[in-house]
Amino acid sequence: DTAGDYSIMLRVVDDDGAEDFLDDSLDITVYETPEITGIKVTYEDPQKVTWTITGSGFTDTEGEIVSDLPDGWDAEIVSWANDEIVCRYDPYSMDVTAKVVNGGIETNEWFIPESDGILVIYNINSTISGQIKDYYVSPVTGRGIPPEHVMGLDAPDAETVNRDTYNSLKDDIELWLMSYGVQYEVKYIVTCKGVPLRVSKVNGSGTTADFACFDSELCVLFETYDILGRKSNAYYSYSSPRAFHPGKYSYGGLAVNYIVTRLTGYTYEEVTGMIDRCLDPYTGDDVWHILDGDPDIWYDYTDAAEPLFLADGLNVYYDGTNIFVTAATIDDVSISDHVMTYTGNGIHHSPNPGTYYIINDLQFTYPNGALFNSYESFNGTTFTWESHSGHGMVGDFIRMGGCGGIGHVYEPYSDGVGDERLIGRYYERGYNLAEAQYLGLRYVSWTEVVVGEPLCRIASWDG
Repeated sequence: DTAGDYSIMLRVVDDDGAEDFLDDSLDITVYETPEITGIKVTYEDPQKVTWTITGSGFTDTEGEIVSDLPDGWDAEIVSWANDEIVCRYDPYSMDVTAKVVNGGIETNEWFIPESDGILVIYNINSTISGQIKDYYVSPVTGRGIPPEHVMGLDAPDAETVNRDTYNSLKDDIELWLMSYGVQYEVKYIVTCKGVPLRVSKVNGSGTTADFACFDSELCVLFETYDILGRKSNAYYSYSSPRAFHPGKYSYGGLAVNYIVTRLTGYTYEEVTGMIDRCLDPYTGDDVWHILDGDPDIWYDYTDAAEPLFLADGLNVYYDGTNIFVTAATIDDVSISDHVMTYTGNGIHHSPNPGTYYIINDLQFTYPNGALFNSYESFNGTTFTWESHSGHGMVGDFIRMGGCGGIGHVYEPYSDGVGDERLIGRYYERGYNLAEAQYLGLRYVSWTEVVVGEPLCRIASWDG
């Protein structure tokens, strides 16, 4: 570790004892260990990011980026000084971690961020849909989604479309994915408020009806199946959760190729507020999971869920009485001010709390990332305040500071509701918002709409 010119000698001895010598010299240069004191990222137009490293110990000679960049990506050093190196990466959605060694930049991790696994779909005929898309895809206010992962859908500006219209829109989406070569790259599809919400019924009844949530049908794009009735979600897992991979999970010959979430709420401000909260999730261990059961209701799993949460070492508040659980009935702010997931029976609880119980009665405080689930048949039928149904609504939960949840656009039947034994527990294990909720959904091509920003994660993934 000392600089200087050194003489070295190599001595070689063969098996017979004969030896020979080789003399040479060695010049050793010792570099000061660089120290990084700050990294600043700024965004520009066109789609570029400037990455500025500040510190000390850099050389004044031009360095180089030591890495093979993925096809289609470019990087260059645009300025070099003793205490600052500026690199520019194109396009902006590349995520980089790096270190400075001996005056050069050596990247120790190049990867396409998780946001490149997202396809954002908005309705070109809906003003608010385009506005939400702009907010979410922006690298400043949203995830920084690359343009080839943003699709404008020419759809009716209506929450309900018929089956023929859905089939036409489905064909457009499949063609777009294939045309841009991202059919196998996309894991998550994100629909923006203004994209149709429901596909109306033509045939069948009960669990064999062909009505569906628009988003739930998108989970099985590129699949051939009978549209009558609900289809088992092969990604649902009671005991063996795993990260989602497109097409990896199939049941009865039907693969789940994408998991789909929706950015929606009653107003633009409420949706963008939800996005902000999802991008800054709370990761503390003082959160609680509310399970509000009822002795007169046989079809929920709130009582079975409680011991599973406790076995995982999680904070759970279960009530199986006729008391409708609110912040007032709990009377403990350490619980009511930290509600990460809520499951209840809503207006079916006895006594009935009324349609607007989420807004008027619960009075919980929700940390960023909070999710909603209820045994109410029509809690996701609309995200228009004026059309508010007689049930508690996912939109109400978003209005009160929540970040997502599972709603029903038509009658799901009780086993179509999100499984409260699983969702909160998987969420706490580090599965993201989309994975945690789909791991707890038994069906696709059915009535459930999953609301929220898919990559929101409240804990480090446990692998």
